[in-house]
Amino acid sequence: MPDLQPRLPSDPAPARVAADERSSRANVPNLLSGLRLVGSALLLGLACAGSETLVAPLILTLLLTDWLDGKLAILWQQRTAFGARLDSLADASFYLAILVALAILRSELILAELAWILPPLATYLLSCLAGWFKFRRIPAYHTRAAKTGWLLVVLAVVAIFGWGWRWPLRVVGFWVTLVNVEAILISLVLPESRVDVASLYHAWAARKRFLNRGREPMDLAAH
Repeated sequence: MPDLQPRLPSDPAPARVAADERSSRANVPNLLSGLRLVGSALLLGLACAGSETLVAPLILTLLLTDWLDGKLAILWQQRTAFGARLDSLADASFYLAILVALAILRSELILAELAWILPPLATYLLSCLAGWFKFRRIPAYHTRAAKTGWLLVVLAVVAIFGWGWRWPLRVVGFWVTLVNVEAILISLVLPESRVDVASLYHAWAARKRFLNRGREPMDLAAH
C-alpha cells in the first residue's frame, strides 16, 4: 500500500541527503589526502627506479599536504569523520611507503636500525587491532603527539637524505611508538567511536561526560 502521509517540508529527501553527503566529502582537504595516497604509490615507483634525487623532494611535498589538509579543514570548517579516516588511511600508506623507499634506497640503514623501526610498526598494528575489536573501526585520533611526530619526520627525511644521519630515525621511532601506545589507551578508555581525540586526557574527559550524562553525539571532527 503506498504511503499517503505527506512529507513535512523540513524532512530532507533521500536524494538530497545523499547529494549533501557526497558534497561534504568532495573538498580540498580530502583531495589533498587522496593526492597523498596516489603520491605514496609514485614514491615506491621512484624508489624502485633508483631515482633518489626525486624521492626526497616528493616526500617533503607529500608531508606538506599532510600538514595542509588538516589546517584547511579547520580553517574552512570542512572537518568530517569521513575525512579523518581518509586522512589516517593516507598517512598510514604514506609513512609505510617512506619506510619501504628507505629499505630500497638505504637498505644498510634500515637493517642497522631495525631495533628502532620494529616497535613503532608493532604498536601501530596493536593500535589498529584495539580500535577494530572495540569499535569495528581503525582509529583516526590525530592526537597532538601525532602532529608533533609530523615535524620529526620532516627533520628525519632531511637529515637522512641530506647528510646520512641515522639518529633522527631513532627519535622518530621512539616518538611514534609513544603515539601508538597513547592511541591504544585512548581506544580502551573511549566509551564510543570518535575521531580527532587530542590526547588521552581528552579521552578520559569524554568518558566522564558519557558516564555522567549518557550517550553524547559523536564528534564529527577532522575533515
